[in-house]
Amino acid sequence: MFLQVKRRQRLLAQIRDTWLKGVLEPSIDENPSISLSLLSWTVDDAQTPLRCLPVIGSQLIDVYDASRNSLVIIGDEGSGKTTVLLELLRDLWQRAQQDTQMPIPIMFHLSSWAKKCEPLEKWLAEEWKVLYPTGEFKAGEFLLILDGFDTICEELQDVCFNAINTYQEMHRNISLVFCCRNTDYEHIQLSLSTQPHSVVQIQPLTDEQIDVYIYHARCDQAAMKRALESDPSLYALVHRPLPLVMLSQLYQGSMEPDIRGGDQAELLQNLVAIYVQSQLEPQRRDKMQTNLDASRWLSWLASHLWQDQIIGIHLEHLLPRWLPSTRWLVWYRLLVSLMTLFAGLFMLTDLLKGWNLFVLCMWLFIVVILFFRRPLIGVDSEKSFLRLNWLWLVIGKIGALTLVLHISNSWIWILLYLLALFVLAYVVDTINGFLDKYILPACDWVTQAGRRATIAGLFIVILLGAYEVISLGVIGVYQGLYPGIFVGLCFWLSMGGGSFLEYWLLHFCFWRSGCFPWRYRAFLDVQVKRKLLFRIGYGYLFRHQMFIRYFALLQAKAVD
Repeated sequence: MFLQVKRRQRLLAQIRDTWLKGVLEPSIDENPSISLSLLSWTVDDAQTPLRCLPVIGSQLIDVYDASRNSLVIIGDEGSGKTTVLLELLRDLWQRAQQDTQMPIPIMFHLSSWAKKCEPLEKWLAEEWKVLYPTGEFKAGEFLLILDGFDTICEELQDVCFNAINTYQEMHRNISLVFCCRNTDYEHIQLSLSTQPHSVVQIQPLTDEQIDVYIYHARCDQAAMKRALESDPSLYALVHRPLPLVMLSQLYQGSMEPDIRGGDQAELLQNLVAIYVQSQLEPQRRDKMQTNLDASRWLSWLASHLWQDQIIGIHLEHLLPRWLPSTRWLVWYRLLVSLMTLFAGLFMLTDLLKGWNLFVLCMWLFIVVILFFRRPLIGVDSEKSFLRLNWLWLVIGKIGALTLVLHISNSWIWILLYLLALFVLAYVVDTINGFLDKYILPACDWVTQAGRRATIAGLFIVILLGAYEVISLGVIGVYQGLYPGIFVGLCFWLSMGGGSFLEYWLLHFCFWRSGCFPWRYRAFLDVQVKRKLLFRIGYGYLFRHQMFIRYFALLQAKAVD
């Protein structure tokens, strides 16, 4: 029971830090004067829309309560669907925080579903391991909130919606909320049979709301109003919140933007392009990059996120196959293999005799495997990334055990060694937890792995050195130095140091190949301030799918 409560608290904290503090609060703080108008209705078993009613602010959660466990939020592109979805997530999160019997609202993004088109239940279980690695996914404990339906290509949207319908039929007591564009919902209603559900439609901004927003915006209000009056297409476009916000920020500068286009879609693309380029203009004190560098680095990132259907990026989840050429991939594998060979030869110093030749052959075999097949390194998630640590765990523990057998073949020494492993793991976790809570700042998973490894290595060196000093006096400092450093390095590699080195070798290859700057996290933090990205925990998320599409198209043009 205690473990379940702790798991629930961790999950609620992760949802708060990722979606509420990372995405919703910045969006609301930057646009406080925009209040979206909502309209709701219910669709019965005969697929007949019933009476439409306006939704006022906090009534959205009441619409959800009356939705027969199924709520659809619809609107045009850039109309604020994700913001409304997150506001509902916030209300449901507060309810789950106060009442332990209420299901926890869980946010998933459907973009990754299109990679395999699996049954929704299987896809949810896989996404759970990546996004919320706290125990197993149990459908009855959670309330599903699905975003990103409009990122799925039109050919697969029917398949995706059928998967959602099938999941609802299998779990009729599970509540589900998802959002899509108006046109996608109309297509679904005409071509597919749907479960009874409630609909919340985001209405276009009124002329009065646009005037109020311009009045409160810090921009050249007169110039912006002249542009809207002279271009009816542009004025029609800013009846959506996102284009209105982008246009107002463009008019904060000294130059008036020249936004032209044919239909609404082309006009929106041009607006996004001009807005993004204006945000990339380096400030006077910003010496990190030029406009061209920033555009190239973001285009590289966006193209891989778009191809792999990933919504956000954590730096520790960079994939070796994202390297720009086979040459760089070979260099990366070679560096990792040489590092492994060096670690193995260091551990076998003075031990290359008799049966230890077999151990040398084992090290060489590992090097070959690392060079020609790399299935464990640079995979898609932190949970999978831990598989790499098992490789270094084996390397380090075998090295330390080799030293133990070299000192004595007694089974007592082997049992003491195994007991020391459990004691060391407990001590390292305790020290690391204390440092995280009271002394050192919170950090990403890679830094935590390096910190954990350093604690383990130093603890072993100090422990063995102290033992020799107690046994032999001052001369014991030298006697304990070699085995202390040797075993400390073994444990450093196996307790996270190997994974730490792996990441920085990959980071080095990306940097040297021109994919991103050395201080990549600092660069992405700058883009957060420029309102191109959200920071969610230790990861980053593009503020809108339109930004990803724009940068991905830039990368495609550069390749062509």
